[in-house]
Amino acid sequence: MTRMTTKQAQEQIASRCIIPGSLGVWERYFIQLVSAWGQMPEAIRALHLIFGADNGIVKAGHIGYSADITKLMARVMMKGGTAATRYAIFNQIPYEVIDVGINSESPVGRDAKFQKGSDNFLEGPAMSQEAFDYVWQQARDVIDDAITGGANLISFGEMGIGNTTTSAAVLTVLTGESMESTVGPGSGADAETLAKKKKIISDGILLHMDTMFQNACSKPLEVLRCVGGFDLVALTSAMIACAEREIPFIIDGFITAVALVAASRVTRDVLAFGIPSHISREPGMIVALNDCGFEPEDVTIHGQMALGEGTGAVLMVQLLKTTYDAFVTMTSFEDMMRAE
Repeated sequence: MTRMTTKQAQEQIASRCIIPGSLGVWERYFIQLVSAWGQMPEAIRALHLIFGADNGIVKAGHIGYSADITKLMARVMMKGGTAATRYAIFNQIPYEVIDVGINSESPVGRDAKFQKGSDNFLEGPAMSQEAFDYVWQQARDVIDDAITGGANLISFGEMGIGNTTTSAAVLTVLTGESMESTVGPGSGADAETLAKKKKIISDGILLHMDTMFQNACSKPLEVLRCVGGFDLVALTSAMIACAEREIPFIIDGFITAVALVAASRVTRDVLAFGIPSHISREPGMIVALNDCGFEPEDVTIHGQMALGEGTGAVLMVQLLKTTYDAFVTMTSFEDMMRAE
């Protein structure tokens, strides 16, 4: 089968009965989707993936929520009772919860965990190389199964108390930006707690500097292993797997944006497949988006959201499904003129 080119996707838009450019970024994302697939399928067949994991850094005592929230929320997700899963169910988008490190005796969702949560990166690396490799491969397997099941678009979400801390640490190292622009309040930290969070991240980076800091550009996965979390590892791996298999994907908020930064440090090719959904309230969101080449006007949803789970990503799936169908089925300019 001959691959459909970017030019042909542009010609498809130009042939429809719309003023060129009048649908703004939706035209750009239609072209990106078709270019990624190399064809123009009849419809988008989406799957929403939520990676759940606990983070050992919560032991530093700066998190205002019990670590049990990760496990409890994941269980509610399984029953379709959280915001993102209600969004998915209402819009008829299938979803899957993947346990890559939730602190529970039995898996919550698909079992893909090596251990019950990452380690405290103030005491040592967040995970061993063996644990990293296991979760990395499990995430690739999830993507392979999704494609086998017929999905041609993946959206990503996550759940894990403490993961704005690990994500901010990873982003700080990979971009070299100051913590003033990479570290935010997460689930509602006050000024004192935010200052403590920055100190924790600074101390963690300093502790692992010899292992990762000098190699941040050449060995981004070592940054994930030292100060990241299992959800970040899984997301990064899954995004790279999508790119390798020519499957476009949608990121959600801050955590998934940081995973895209990490994935882009492994291969810049991944950026041709990633689509942003919304701008999170976390200040590091803008840093991550800019690092991946996205301007605020490229991002369609500005809803001041900061929940996670993939709430923004699911909304973006439905918007893309709507506009994609229009570009495929809309009357052509030629047919419109012939009708006269």
